Amino acid sequence: MDVALRASHVALSEEFDPKYQDIPRDIQLLQRTVRSETVEVEDDGSPHHLFRVFVRLGIRWIREAESAAKTAEASKEDADNVDVLAVIEATFVAEYDMVKELEQPALDEFALHNAPWHIWPYWREYVANQCARLNMPKATMPMQCLAPKEKSPEGDKSR
Repeated sequence: MDVALRASHVALSEEFDPKYQDIPRDIQLLQRTVRSETVEVEDDGSPHHLFRVFVRLGIRWIREAESAAKTAEASKEDADNVDVLAVIEATFVAEYDMVKELEQPALDEFALHNAPWHIWPYWREYVANQCARLNMPKATMPMQCLAPKEKSPEGDKSR
């Protein structure tokens, strides 16, 4: 029925100015189905159920820290030691009209595998607009969303 932006965060690091500095080619992408819920709403006096799925997405431009880049056998800690130069993150919600009740495993699978596909075009447009506003070159996002990872033990549907 609908896709909407729920939250966003856009920032450049203090020492980075994309208008006057080279843009790093190293980027990291995030896609995570955060949660889903079934809610009852009243429309024209009659109640019906909506299935809502919240998906968090992100892109960040990084520069590896000098120590990690120079060491061939860098530890996991050093590998995570990066300078984040620019970041664009957003959480979108997709809403679906439910015509009948479904079992939770079916809803979970739908939230993990279908909702990110429905949200993806909105995310691509959001990234393109934010890049223009930040004086960053246009980031060409993949045409398709990322493949889902397996569910974690806590029930988090991460990607």
